[in-house]
Amino acid sequence: MPRIRWSGAFPIYVLGLAILLFYILLASTSSYDILQLALVLLTPMIAFTLGIMGLRIYARESGLRNDRFHTLNLWIAIGLIMLSLSEIAGILVFLAENTFQLEIAFALVQMPGIFLLGFGIMQYLRSVNSALEIMNGERMWIILVLIVSLTTLGVLVIIITQFPNLGVIRAIVISPIISSLILFCMVALGFIWTFQNGEIVKPLLLVFLGFLIYLVRSFFWVFSSYALATPTDSLLAIESYVFFGSVLLLSQSMDKYQ
Repeated sequence: MPRIRWSGAFPIYVLGLAILLFYILLASTSSYDILQLALVLLTPMIAFTLGIMGLRIYARESGLRNDRFHTLNLWIAIGLIMLSLSEIAGILVFLAENTFQLEIAFALVQMPGIFLLGFGIMQYLRSVNSALEIMNGERMWIILVLIVSLTTLGVLVIIITQFPNLGVIRAIVISPIISSLILFCMVALGFIWTFQNGEIVKPLLLVFLGFLIYLVRSFFWVFSSYALATPTDSLLAIESYVFFGSVLLLSQSMDKYQ
């Protein structure tokens, strides 16, 4: 296993830090309108650029390889491109003054991108489970489906009872997103624990942070009725995409030796 250096994704770290400093600077000077417009436009651009970069790195040999970690990075790249399209839908919501119907549409469009990211890590879970023989494959998937189903039901009940202002339809849309992200975070944490002494733990840690920040963003949709397209919402989205983009560059050094 080649050594993976954190500095491999240095340009993307700088991008994430620059966006954070930009947010703090404009927020402290009460330049809300400029901050909101800038971040709303930057969010899909960053997701799309990082996704295209990942495709350029990992798509060339994807059909010739049976490397699940390579495939994980490819799915991350595709997921980022899909999420960039959903962020464009978010801009339409922003321009339409956050109408209820468009907010629901935005959340629905988010699902394919999130699930593509999750599909990559679940495929990697299947590969790792098969190699390490942790448990029976069918039993594992049954357990995971039960976890997602029960978590979705629990989140749905909490949102409907504790945040009735969101409405039942919005709760039904947001609940599976939150429960899926919780599962993806748990799986990523499991990988971090399993490979804690290996080099591969570095990109997996970034995968976990990417899912975690997106989960925080989803919670923000619940806690605030007007979270969509606000500076904080856009900042969380960008930082999540930055972590996923860092995975693509960080994994490249390992990919070259396989």
